[in-house]
Amino acid sequence: MNIVALLSLLSTIIGDMPKVLAAVAFLVKAIGDAEATGQTGEQKLAAVLNDFEAFLTASFPAFAQPFETIAAAVEAAVGEVVTLLNLFGLFKPTTAAS
Repeated sequence: MNIVALLSLLSTIIGDMPKVLAAVAFLVKAIGDAEATGQTGEQKLAAVLNDFEAFLTASFPAFAQPFETIAAAVEAAVGEVVTLLNLFGLFKPTTAAS
């Protein structure tokens, strides 16, 4: 992504701050929903990324380009939210079923 495209994207995001906040709320809800499934961490993360990609594509057409460009940042954000929720004891560790 070149600097002009990045600045244009940032301008769109800043102009749509209510949508950005909705995206953050959606991400946190998706993490909670995934936790309730009892799947492994990798399965939960895949589900969250899939749901969040669909949300972003619908809410921000500029993200219709490959989601992989922001997937690493989203994955890191998911990790931080999960760490925070683990600190409060809201999530229980899940292991793969034998």
